Amino acid sequence: MDGYGGLLRVEQQPEGSTRRTNPFYTDRGAWVGFGIHENKTVTGFCGPYDLDGRAWLSSALLQIGTAPAGEKNLLSRDSSCYYPDRLWMRLRGEDMEVEQTLKQVSSTTAILHIKNKSSKELWTYGNLNQGQWTLAGNTLWSKLPNGELLLLSFEAGVKVTFDQGKYQAHLEKADTEIVLIHYANPITLEKALVTAKTAVEQSKTLSMQHTARWVNYISSNTRPELSMEEHRIMVKSMMTLMSNWRSAKRN
Repeated sequence: MDGYGGLLRVEQQPEGSTRRTNPFYTDRGAWVGFGIHENKTVTGFCGPYDLDGRAWLSSALLQIGTAPAGEKNLLSRDSSCYYPDRLWMRLRGEDMEVEQTLKQVSSTTAILHIKNKSSKELWTYGNLNQGQWTLAGNTLWSKLPNGELLLLSFEAGVKVTFDQGKYQAHLEKADTEIVLIHYANPITLEKALVTAKTAVEQSKTLSMQHTARWVNYISSNTRPELSMEEHRIMVKSMMTLMSNWRSAKRN
């Protein structure tokens, strides 16, 4: 999988007056997409972006820092890449290294895995462009202006605080999974909260299954007579087709 990085450019500028024509990272028919911010001081992936409404739900909903939002962040982006099955980013600063991996594992569910290679604790934070959060257990949820639901679900023990559309969460563990769920179709809040909690509990399994699916896509289409460059063209075509696919949506 690592041999197929950088085939599509997903750099975006959410704060700009016009959207970049670069594609988004999206998969499994999801109605939201993500990107890599052109501003390298932003320590999280762009988005989510509403692919139907053509609007940013947030410029960067899951930013990572060494302190709560608004305080000095010792981390800065070192490198980032779009691979077939994931977005990846590495942050560094003052004997710290943090890796982020974002995978869209279903039409509704994205999983952010944060690997902190230092002993210092982290925070994650972000703002909604419209709407406000409500906290239920360890899940933040918001009913968007178009009636759709957006949820952020954290592992047990993570302390979450919020104010209107802003939130922050204290990540004490070295490795952490955060689940972002977007429902484009009607669903009860009760069912959505149960699904979010289950996704957090099963995040590692869902992530492995997702990557295994992409490994199968690629391995079943490789040919001994093709060069690596030809294989890269084939994989790029697959990524383009998958990112253009949308699941059924009721009006």
